[in-house]
Amino acid sequence: RVQYFPGFCRLRMHTKGGSPVAFVEYQDVRFAAQAMATLQGSFLLSSDRGAIRIEYAKSKMAEVSMKNIETESKV
Repeated sequence: RVQYFPGFCRLRMHTKGGSPVAFVEYQDVRFAAQAMATLQGSFLLSSDRGAIRIEYAKSKMAEVSMKNIETESKV
């Protein structure tokens, strides 16, 4: 679980092309790099698609307001 790693801030889940995608934010790059190095290539027991792939985001995760949540759920 990502929340067990130091520096964890928040997790956001989406579906892209029928596959789950998670965005995880950490306090700084050092904490993110530690979590990424530990989890890269891990297998999820609930998945039949192979190991997870972890990448750095190009930009910081945006704040989500209730209006954005309502819009996302209608799409």
